[in-house]
Amino acid sequence: EGRPDLMKPFFRDDGPDAFGGLVTGTGPGGGRYLAEALAWIECRVSGRIEAGAHVLVVAEVLAGDVLTSEDGPAVHLRKTGFSY
Repeated sequence: EGRPDLMKPFFRDDGPDAFGGLVTGTGPGGGRYLAEALAWIECRVSGRIEAGAHVLVVAEVLAGDVLTSEDGPAVHLRKTGFSY
Protein backbone atom coordinates (compact mmCIF):
# COMPACT_ATOMS: atom_id res chain seq x y z
CA GLU A 1 0.00 0.00 0.00
CA GLY A 2 1.16 3.50 -0.74
CA ARG A 3 3.87 2.38 -3.20
CA PRO A 4 2.39 2.58 -6.71
CA ASP A 5 5.92 3.23 -7.99
CA LEU A 6 6.73 -0.45 -7.43
CA MET A 7 3.82 -1.65 -9.59
CA LYS A 8 3.89 1.04 -12.30
CA PRO A 9 6.75 -0.43 -14.42
CA PHE A 10 4.79 -3.66 -14.88
CA PHE A 11 1.76 -1.91 -16.40
CA ARG A 12 3.59 -0.56 -19.43
CA ASP A 13 5.81 -2.00 -22.13
CA ASP A 14 9.16 -0.23 -21.82
CA GLY A 15 11.19 -3.07 -23.24
CA PRO A 16 12.53 -6.33 -21.90
CA ASP A 17 13.49 -5.17 -18.37
CA ALA A 18 10.46 -4.18 -16.28
CA PHE A 19 12.77 -4.27 -13.22
CA GLY A 20 15.01 -1.52 -14.62
CA GLY A 21 15.70 1.09 -11.95
CA LEU A 22 14.15 -0.96 -9.11
CA VAL A 23 16.09 -2.68 -6.32
CA THR A 24 15.89 -6.44 -6.84
CA GLY A 25 17.02 -9.67 -5.26
CA THR A 26 17.65 -13.05 -6.88
CA GLY A 27 15.99 -16.30 -5.87
CA PRO A 28 17.87 -19.62 -5.69
CA GLY A 29 16.80 -20.51 -9.25
CA GLY A 30 17.93 -17.16 -10.67
CA GLY A 31 14.52 -15.45 -10.77
CA ARG A 32 14.41 -11.76 -9.86
CA TYR A 33 12.06 -10.26 -7.30
CA LEU A 34 11.43 -6.78 -5.90
CA ALA A 35 13.58 -6.30 -2.80
CA GLU A 36 10.86 -4.01 -1.35
CA ALA A 37 8.08 -6.56 -1.90
CA LEU A 38 6.23 -8.12 1.03
CA ALA A 39 7.06 -11.60 -0.24
CA TRP A 40 8.16 -13.47 -3.36
CA ILE A 41 7.71 -16.87 -4.96
CA GLU A 42 9.80 -18.51 -7.65
CA CYS A 43 7.98 -20.90 -9.98
CA ARG A 44 8.59 -23.20 -12.93
CA VAL A 45 5.90 -23.03 -15.60
CA SER A 46 4.46 -26.48 -16.27
CA GLY A 47 1.64 -25.54 -18.62
CA ARG A 48 -0.49 -22.86 -20.23
CA ILE A 49 -4.24 -23.02 -20.80
CA GLU A 50 -6.08 -20.72 -23.19
CA ALA A 51 -9.04 -19.19 -21.33
CA GLY A 52 -10.91 -16.86 -23.65
CA ALA A 53 -8.92 -13.64 -24.00
CA HIS A 54 -6.54 -14.75 -21.23
CA VAL A 55 -3.93 -17.43 -20.64
CA LEU A 56 -3.95 -19.39 -17.39
CA VAL A 57 -0.40 -20.28 -16.38
CA VAL A 58 0.05 -23.46 -14.32
CA ALA A 59 3.30 -23.52 -12.34
CA GLU A 60 5.14 -25.42 -9.63
CA VAL A 61 6.37 -23.31 -6.70
CA LEU A 62 10.11 -23.88 -6.19
CA ALA A 63 11.01 -21.34 -3.51
CA GLY A 64 9.72 -18.28 -1.72
CA ASP A 65 10.07 -16.07 1.31
CA VAL A 66 8.25 -13.41 3.32
CA LEU A 67 10.40 -10.28 3.39
CA THR A 68 8.28 -8.07 5.66
CA SER A 69 4.86 -8.04 7.26
CA GLU A 70 4.85 -4.34 8.13
CA ASP A 71 2.84 -3.12 5.12
CA GLY A 72 -0.38 -4.14 3.41
CA PRO A 73 -0.38 -5.77 -0.03
CA ALA A 74 -0.54 -3.76 -3.23
CA VAL A 75 -3.92 -4.21 -4.89
CA HIS A 76 -4.73 -3.07 -8.40
CA LEU A 77 -8.29 -2.71 -9.64
CA ARG A 78 -9.19 -1.37 -13.05
CA LYS A 79 -10.99 1.98 -13.09
CA THR A 80 -14.29 0.16 -13.52
CA GLY A 81 -13.74 -1.93 -10.38
CA PHE A 82 -14.28 -5.65 -10.77
CA SER A 83 -15.15 -5.64 -14.48
CA TYR A 84 -13.25 -4.96 -17.71
